[in-house]
Amino acid sequence: MAINTIEYAAVFQKELDKQVLEASTSGWMEENAGQVIYSGGKEIKLPVISTQGLADYDRDTGYSTGAVTFNYETYKMTQDRGRRFRLDAVDVDETAFAMSAANVASEFQRTRVIPEIDAYRYSTLAEQAGIKNNYTPNADDILFELTLQISEIRDIIGDEEDMVVIISRPIYDTLLSSPEILKTIEVGTFVLH
Repeated sequence: MAINTIEYAAVFQKELDKQVLEASTSGWMEENAGQVIYSGGKEIKLPVISTQGLADYDRDTGYSTGAVTFNYETYKMTQDRGRRFRLDAVDVDETAFAMSAANVASEFQRTRVIPEIDAYRYSTLAEQAGIKNNYTPNADDILFELTLQISEIRDIIGDEEDMVVIISRPIYDTLLSSPEILKTIEVGTFVLH
């Protein structure tokens, strides 16, 4: 009988999930994942809250009563992706445990799964937003183009909402090489002026 009792699958899956959050460039999107309802199958449910708009204030009766609607919207999952690897105990032994299930799963996730998650998320967001910009970045006008695109979004969402701008490393390097940008180092990050 074993001395230790451990929920191996649960512990291992928790570590793989943690790896996605830490290594993915879109890991910040996971913040609301706890609100998702998934009970297996090809559907997930996301919470939706809606409120009534403003109404006239009456000095005698006060505020008009407003309704709040809360429900879950069902979405169908569109991807069915995976891979199975077969490891023999001898393989693990002959590689001095370098080819253990944990190492293989971690490497597979780091080099294959996480990049695909990021690519899928970004492409889906771009498609939903209707982004069809075929701009080829160059240092001379990249800041102008970025500012223009941010302004277009601000016209839609306003200035009060937080905005995250995600760009690839080559685009970031082009942005930093723009003659229009004054670079200052502030606590290890670049501040664009």
